[in-house]
Amino acid sequence: NAGYIFPAGFESRVNFRSSVQLDQLVAHECSIIGEGGEYWPAPTFRVVAQDRPTEPLLAKSCTGCWTQVLKRINSEIEARRRAGEDLPPPPKTAIAGPEYFGLNQPEISDQIEGLDPEGLCETYWAGKGDRAAMAAGLPLELPGKGMTKAVRGNGGSRKPKRRRSDTGSDTDEEAAAAEDDDGNIGIASRWSALGRAERYRSRCEADG
Repeated sequence: NAGYIFPAGFESRVNFRSSVQLDQLVAHECSIIGEGGEYWPAPTFRVVAQDRPTEPLLAKSCTGCWTQVLKRINSEIEARRRAGEDLPPPPKTAIAGPEYFGLNQPEISDQIEGLDPEGLCETYWAGKGDRAAMAAGLPLELPGKGMTKAVRGNGGSRKPKRRRSDTGSDTDEEAAAAEDDDGNIGIASRWSALGRAERYRSRCEADG
């Protein structure tokens, strides 16, 4: 898509809160499956917690996988609270799947881009050009003849994405998660993706 290239066979590992021992971190192995995956011809995203190796989480997007990770942790917290354990309520937070897959780390994105020297992932390269223009404060060309728009930060009038409600469906939520991973869903969203990458770089620099 316009935000990322998703190469089949990609693997990464990140430490995140355990859903078994809530006060500990555990390695989560992330991978992207191509042909043969559940959602082929689209990529299948997979996350496996090291302390739950037989319970892989699969989704159509990075964010879809990591949303399931959060749900599993929150479900465990709620179950223990109902059983009388003195725990704070689950945190209300969202998660950016590509960041936890490592796809926005500069050295990783550079290596992934190197897999496409001929520029076959046209949507991605076009999106990268848009992000560079936005970073430079240049106007973007919008779909339609001669239309341009200047972009300001996180501005825009795009409505918030609908998330799953008590009467909603997993399909709705998965679609919203897929949008989170896509850099080509509107100007404001593409700017947000750029902002996440910049914030990530800043955290890396702060951490040394």
